[in-house]
Amino acid sequence: MKTLLALFFLFSANAFSTSEPAATPAAAPTIGIDELSLDRTIAPCTDFYQYACGGWLKSVQIPNDLPAWSRGIYSLREEARAELHAILEKYAKSNVPDDDPDRERLGNYFFACMDEKEAEKTSMRSLKAEFARIDAIKSPEDLSKKIADLHLKGVDVLFGFGPDQSCKDSSQMVGNADQGGLGLPDPDYYLKDEGKNPAIRTDYQEHLVRMLSLAGFPASKAKAGAKTIFALETSLAKGFLSRTERRDPKKLCNLLGRAGLATRAPIFKWQTYYAGLGLPEVQSINVAVPDYFNKLNEVLTSTPLADLKVYLKWHVLDRMAGAMGKKIVEQNFAFVSKAFSGQKEIEPRWKRCVSSTERAMGEPLGRAYTRLKFNEESKTKARVLISGIESAFGQELEEVEWMDEVTKKKATEKLHALVNQIGYPDKWRDFSQLTISRKDFFANALAASRYNSNYHLNKIEKPVDRTEWEMFPQTVNAYYSGENNKMVFPAGILQYPFFDPGNPVAVNFGGIGMVMGHELTHGFDDEGRQFDQVGNLTQWWTEKTEKAFNERAACLVKQYDGYTPIDDLHVRGKLTLGENIADNGGIKLAYNAFMKIKGDVGTEQKGFTQEQLFFLGFAQSWCSLKRPELERQHLITDPHSPPKFRVNGPISNFPAFAKAFSCPADSAMVRKPACEVW
Repeated sequence: MKTLLALFFLFSANAFSTSEPAATPAAAPTIGIDELSLDRTIAPCTDFYQYACGGWLKSVQIPNDLPAWSRGIYSLREEARAELHAILEKYAKSNVPDDDPDRERLGNYFFACMDEKEAEKTSMRSLKAEFARIDAIKSPEDLSKKIADLHLKGVDVLFGFGPDQSCKDSSQMVGNADQGGLGLPDPDYYLKDEGKNPAIRTDYQEHLVRMLSLAGFPASKAKAGAKTIFALETSLAKGFLSRTERRDPKKLCNLLGRAGLATRAPIFKWQTYYAGLGLPEVQSINVAVPDYFNKLNEVLTSTPLADLKVYLKWHVLDRMAGAMGKKIVEQNFAFVSKAFSGQKEIEPRWKRCVSSTERAMGEPLGRAYTRLKFNEESKTKARVLISGIESAFGQELEEVEWMDEVTKKKATEKLHALVNQIGYPDKWRDFSQLTISRKDFFANALAASRYNSNYHLNKIEKPVDRTEWEMFPQTVNAYYSGENNKMVFPAGILQYPFFDPGNPVAVNFGGIGMVMGHELTHGFDDEGRQFDQVGNLTQWWTEKTEKAFNERAACLVKQYDGYTPIDDLHVRGKLTLGENIADNGGIKLAYNAFMKIKGDVGTEQKGFTQEQLFFLGFAQSWCSLKRPELERQHLITDPHSPPKFRVNGPISNFPAFAKAFSCPADSAMVRKPACEVW
């Protein structure tokens, strides 16, 4: 799956604020481009991102309770959260009638979260009960059973296990065992000394001590426990594949089955674990990173049970920190803010409770959202735009010179088999068996995690449901699924500035059109191209064409490696390759699709030609500010380039941009040699 932007979500359950008020971002115009966002002191051919967004960048501050702000994704996300808040406030009032079948459980969950005093009172009691169950572990069988219980509750310990489509038969679901169990977001933080990693490791160990102490560990045991946890996680990190390595789907396709996994980590009681998940007879298992389970076996063999218990307790505490009392919430926020987000304030409680409710029951909440918010006119117009984008890619396939006829024919078949889903799912998940209390937020969060885990695990060894969505309708994002050969555009992103039925056509094509072209290109990027028209991982490219593709992709790797957003960290060209291919291909497809209908619209608006409006609509949808801490994290973990380079990178390779703005050949926005895959 590919997404446009990895959003950073921070949740804690108790309010925390400083005396400094949050900045209020400037209001966006209703339609079209925003002339106030322009910076006319710089030439578009020198730095187009600055030209299109410079006025906005100077006038807007990041709200204190957020790690970033943007004209597009972050602002729409906040608008959606405010709309979800209004729905949940209504549902939390038990005497307000509504025909929504999930009204009561949604309202109860939100009510329990918002009842800070009750949550504070019950959270520590619930945490201690979880700790007691961990202390009761006496044998390897007990440990395996408890790992299954924690996985069902959404606690990431030792490894991950869940459903996935078979890489060799995309019509079937299998179990997928994968690396996991770290407290920091990437193994690089444990193993590499670049940038701020050493300081983050020190801060993390201090954070562990403070959190364990707040959870009731005596001072000496908290310090010892922190050392134990960090050492164990560091050992696990040594078995991880890097994010760049994981971008090759062939490396993650290892259908070893139940027996094959057991040979990798024989010390673990797999039968007990499977029974704990409710899958005692499961046989079909993909082992994403086989060597990781060799490392896991070493760790389990050499680590005393008492140390493993400390590790498990920490991850329960870390997972449920947002449902705990004020001191734990504040400490959790302080560490995350310092190391990864840079936020000045924790989000107000209502925001955190909306986000928590969304994670627990996102689809039911999305159904309520789309009933009130989604405009069916947007769905109709979006389909017209997508049709134009697909037609433009079909033309690209006909004309591309480096692809031979055999591969081109199969690529065309894949394009014609592509499925699009827009707005919201055709069928909604059933949550009728989930019981939610108005009293115990901690218990509700675990109950929802268990309910969702059981739902997903129940898919294993069953046919794939290709109609199911991997995002909620209210999500401000989109994705392409290689395994299903489909694109999904939730209602949340079909809004200004990406799209508005009243926008000039050029602006819509530059905004949501580029998004659509981006997602379609993912089907033919360095990862997506390895899946055939039905989603099987197979070699359908000839050797000659594959070599030509890789040569063009290498040009983009070199280009983006050269970008340095922060003085000691550069963009990782290999990590971001798929997204960069999609960005470069997406802008070209959207532009070519727009040019086919350009004659049906006006020739000029606001002093700009239609071609210029297209590029401005594209760039202004990505105007963004990030705090340095978040920027650093994204450069390590995010497969997307920073917004500035998502704009300037593709247009510098695209001759149509230089023509639209009459850029001289030696302009900064005219790259030589230009990189082009699609």
